[in-house]
Amino acid sequence: MSLETGRYTIKNGDNVVGRALAEDLSLLPKRIILAPSDSSSTWIIEKSKHNENEYLLISNFFFFFYFFF
Repeated sequence: MSLETGRYTIKNGDNVVGRALAEDLSLLPKRIILAPSDSSSTWIIEKSKHNENEYLLISNFFFFFYFFF
């Protein structure tokens, strides 16, 4: 199953997956956190134009990382 480019909410059980509000500005990897289900955190998932199994995930705080299947 492939995802189309769009805005998604990612959940783990009843918790929403998101990024911490306060993060350092270094290029080091950042934490992914679980927030209560009443929190709002969205991700923009962009499908790669070069590889059908590659996606770019952008959190609502504009940090990003690559995700491979």
